[in-house]
Amino acid sequence: MLYKTVRSLLFQQDPEKIHNKVFWAGRHLQKTKLLPTLKTYCTKTSPRLEQFFWGSHFINPIGLAAGFDKNGDLIPLLHALGFSFIEIGSITALPSPGNPQPRIFRLPKDEAIINRMGLNNDGARSVSQKLKKLSPQLPFAVNIAKTHSPTIIGNRGIDDFISSYKQLNNYGIYTALNISCPNTAEGKTFESDTKSLEALLEAITNIESSRPTLVKISPDLSSNEIHTLVATITKYKIDGFIIGNTTTNRSNLKTSPTTLGTIGIGGLSGAPLHQRSNQVIGEVYQQTFGKLPIIGAGGIMNTADVIDKIRHGASLVQLYTGLIYQGPFMVRKINLELDHFMQKNNITNISQLRGTHHGS
Repeated sequence: MLYKTVRSLLFQQDPEKIHNKVFWAGRHLQKTKLLPTLKTYCTKTSPRLEQFFWGSHFINPIGLAAGFDKNGDLIPLLHALGFSFIEIGSITALPSPGNPQPRIFRLPKDEAIINRMGLNNDGARSVSQKLKKLSPQLPFAVNIAKTHSPTIIGNRGIDDFISSYKQLNNYGIYTALNISCPNTAEGKTFESDTKSLEALLEAITNIESSRPTLVKISPDLSSNEIHTLVATITKYKIDGFIIGNTTTNRSNLKTSPTTLGTIGIGGLSGAPLHQRSNQVIGEVYQQTFGKLPIIGAGGIMNTADVIDKIRHGASLVQLYTGLIYQGPFMVRKINLELDHFMQKNNITNISQLRGTHHGS
């Protein structure tokens, strides 16, 4: 209730200005003695919530999706809010200021966000220097993408992606290949070019790495496109999927077409993405026979949404937009409710829910 009052005040200001103010406050907060107290309050531990994937221990199934902490500045604070893991990025080989502002737009009627940030980040070299100093007790993952430039395409685009991978692939609990960002300068993704995707995956899987590699795919693909893409990706040594990215689809929104037209292009995240994300998770889970872990993202606003994602085939989940609408204690609330749900239903571990929507 309190956060709803605060949110109404925050939502009167420009989204990116609020984001920057949160970062300023967060940097200061995580240097104070309040951080351990915050972590004690927000972190729920229970054997029912714990899982192990890729040699890493996840104290609960909830992670923060890429896009919030692009350069790995707030990892201690974000862990203190109860997240099991933080995915930073997307990070590109070259630093980029991203697209011109304004580039973030709220859709309160839909509990959604449209963004066209344009992969603004400090670049792989700068971020890698920062990650060297992080405590190994703070689980994070690194999301990389192609540099935001219409001149870096074709083989140059592949080389650019590989450059980031070589600089960053040995940090964190996994490396995520963001092949599906809709906010690229040239308007294309690796998903839409099988030949380039195969060249990228072949090059990356031939690079020695001590970390698993996951691929982040779009929710906007048809069933045939999903089948083809997954068949292509699984030919290589890939350790899992992140499903999915933001969507360019604007159907069935409560926000008026006039407002949407004024906002223009960008990736949509939030509640409207939940069902479509679940569908894609289910298709990939079934196509891979549940053998590869899936991180489910898109439209998580409450505990029921987390359960839904896991039942469709996700092993772990990520959220971001939900945090904006539900507040900083959202993860604590979900983990408490998840544990209560499993205890009530005699479920000893959350992994037992995985894929049950499909009868498995």
